[in-house]
Amino acid sequence: MPQSVTLNVVTPEDSVVSVSAVPGEFIMQALERADLSDFWDGGACGGSCSCSTCRIILTDELYAKVPEPEENEIDMLESAAAQEESPEEQEDFLKNARLACQVEVTSEMDGARLVLPEDTRNMLEVPLWMRER
Repeated sequence: MPQSVTLNVVTPEDSVVSVSAVPGEFIMQALERADLSDFWDGGACGGSCSCSTCRIILTDELYAKVPEPEENEIDMLESAAAQEESPEEQEDFLKNARLACQVEVTSEMDGARLVLPEDTRNMLEVPLWMRER
């Protein structure tokens, strides 16, 4: 079994929870195992990149370490951001945002911080014809 790493997760209440993660799994799996349901209701789609509820905010340092998002992740994040009222809010929504179901844990992430945003969008609940694309 690969050695675990620790992710420091900042909750919407600004507390920090240390979460154990195994390299090779997705961040969402580690968050679900840690049972952060008091703060986070991510994973509505089961990790298929089709809801945006597992959106997390990475620090600049961590964002630079992870691979670029694939097109389907970018589309999902942009669809969720389009529900915001202003271009500035959309930009803030997207800054350093990733979907936890799409970011694989690596040993380089040990001790990294990530943020669970207060505002989540469940794009499974927004019909395709209502999404601004």
